[in-house]
Amino acid sequence: MRIHRFEQEITLARPLEEVFAFFSDAGNLDRVTPPWLGFRTLTPPPIRMAVGTRIEYRLKIHGIPVGWETEI
Repeated sequence: MRIHRFEQEITLARPLEEVFAFFSDAGNLDRVTPPWLGFRTLTPPPIRMAVGTRIEYRLKIHGIPVGWETEI
């Protein structure tokens, strides 16, 4: 099985505390993901954000189910 790595960086013109609070809640990823992707978080809440935390997701790309894992 091939593992693909995707890295992305963005600059937001918002206070650090506000941005950190939003992105430290894994449930907010559902809010920013387009509904047509059928995105859902598989890791049960609460998800404690820390270095090394792994979060599993499932989504559909052109109707094909895709597993996705994030490591913080």
